Amino acid sequence: MKCHRCEEDKLSKEFPFHRLTENCNHPLLHCLDCSIHSVKNRNECSQCDSIVDENNARYKEYLKILTFLFPNEEEDIEQDEYSISEMDIAEGEITVTTLSGESEIFAFHPKKTIEDIKNEVEEKFKIPPDKQRLLYQDKDLQVKDEYNKELTLEDFKIPPNSTLYLIIKLCDVPDDLDELVFDFCWGLPRGIQKDYLDVSVFVYSGQSHVGTILWRNRSIPDCPGVTHSGPADMDYTKGEGRHRVDIALKSVPSHIDKIVFTLSAWRSSSASAYPFRRLRFYDVDCPDQELCSDNMNGLLHNESIIMCNLSRKKRKWSVIEVKCGAEGCTKSLRPLEEKIQDLIRRRIIN
Repeated sequence: MKCHRCEEDKLSKEFPFHRLTENCNHPLLHCLDCSIHSVKNRNECSQCDSIVDENNARYKEYLKILTFLFPNEEEDIEQDEYSISEMDIAEGEITVTTLSGESEIFAFHPKKTIEDIKNEVEEKFKIPPDKQRLLYQDKDLQVKDEYNKELTLEDFKIPPNSTLYLIIKLCDVPDDLDELVFDFCWGLPRGIQKDYLDVSVFVYSGQSHVGTILWRNRSIPDCPGVTHSGPADMDYTKGEGRHRVDIALKSVPSHIDKIVFTLSAWRSSSASAYPFRRLRFYDVDCPDQELCSDNMNGLLHNESIIMCNLSRKKRKWSVIEVKCGAEGCTKSLRPLEEKIQDLIRRRIIN
């Protein structure tokens, strides 16, 4: 291939895989070397006037690819450390997806660090790196090892065209907060007036299921501090219903580390039949100040949705998004329980 800027013949692998910014709406006709020089010298894309600084994640990716293709001979580096294999310069992609099916595709390079991927994920999903968990084959992808070395795709033996799962932390619960409210509302399906979405709460200690709290079983003795509001509060004039779960965190036994919130259709064949599904977490004393919120919108054609997990790690609580479709409902909770157990076993819920 010939670079349209320097007009030199280049290997296909010497060209970028992805554009530097979302505003770069053009084919990639300039080589990595020309693209890098443009950012270094003018802080802009070599093919358009898009502003690009040297902290741009894609620009950093360009640098790494070019470095591994043509390592600097003046550096004191053992030859075999940077020997170029097919894996080193393999073309391909990495797909990052949430459990709800939202996904983005990124360029693959075995030397790409997990931190680089998290920065790219932030660009696309608008989720800060400190609120991301990335998993490959049910294994957490840590940014650094015990010696503070940055870890790469190659370190985790991740090949091209693999899929990583993105788990999102919605918020951390303040240490001084005791009474937390989980408030969920939904719209009624069109043409059906009396229909419900039921919130059920599955309580776990490690991988052991402690019990289930729902509208007809508002609390359980093995987990004091978690109370369901009971039958749905229905407003047929507005066409919406509501459930609420109150949690007194300091009353929850210390061995309880996962409180999983689920949502199940009553009459409709899937939860997606309801026009909106929204949840809010807030301090009982400050209902107008949300700790976090989320919606369950999307193509979730299942009877139930596993919405989120209130997770305890080292005495600190966090709200973790799950947003995963499942079978089972209030009439038959067993399939839903089995799905949650599978997600816990795979460390997606942890």
